Amino acid sequence: MKHFLCLLTLCLISFQGWGQESGTQQGEERAASQSDSLMSDSLEVEAPIIIPPDSMVLIPGGEYDIGDKRGLPDAKPYHKVVLDPFYIDNHEVSNAQYMEFAEAAGHRLPLFWNDSTLNDPRMPVTGVSWDDAVAYAEWAGKRLPTEAEWEAAARGGLIREDYPWEGTPDGEKANYRFDPSEAPEGLNYIGQYPQNGYGLYDMAGNVYEWIADYYSASIYADTSRYNRPTGPSEGTARVLRGGAWNYTGEFLKVSYRNKAAPHIRTRYIGFRCARSVD
Repeated sequence: MKHFLCLLTLCLISFQGWGQESGTQQGEERAASQSDSLMSDSLEVEAPIIIPPDSMVLIPGGEYDIGDKRGLPDAKPYHKVVLDPFYIDNHEVSNAQYMEFAEAAGHRLPLFWNDSTLNDPRMPVTGVSWDDAVAYAEWAGKRLPTEAEWEAAARGGLIREDYPWEGTPDGEKANYRFDPSEAPEGLNYIGQYPQNGYGLYDMAGNVYEWIADYYSASIYADTSRYNRPTGPSEGTARVLRGGAWNYTGEFLKVSYRNKAAPHIRTRYIGFRCARSVD
């Protein structure tokens, strides 16, 4: 543990659709079934690298545009929502942060804790279910963001842009699958791409992020939910946002709504936390 904390200090200083991935997810659950009980000794940092500090960004309360006029039906209509001010993590929760939680709370480890391509302390944690993400957030005194909060934050103050930046998908601004005919390059370290207008890292690509809300295909058509929306009260899937390293550019759109069963633990889903303003 002392060895890891020293390494962690150095570090901190400085599906394509729902149905397509289901077989892979089940195989991953079986393949890594032994990773819950023991922490791998391979969680080591070969050299220090600067990653963002563990801090949150304040998103002011007010009106925000969400949705998409040109996108899939579940992202329509493009509309305004009213949000209270909230804080959101400036980066996805890292393996290092999750390890601290798992040890302190006695919580199960991520599914891929022994996979050297996914378990670097500087990488976002993956292989965690929605319930795992909620447990971490509660331990940290936070919560998961609502879908409307996440999209407002991801836009970074831009109006009518499809991505957290102006323009089109850009390999210099996000980690995603550039060419669908070639294998994806894999997970990257946190904070290797430019921040958006609110100072947030990786709001597109790297890993999909669990959202607090249940998924509903028709929720945006319900105008009664435009004031501080929190999603439907029940459902079978939770919302995912942001695209991932193994997904192509269209999934990076800030308005793109994906979903997963809350028990799923896979190599392309992580999370970040939010917190209400007291």
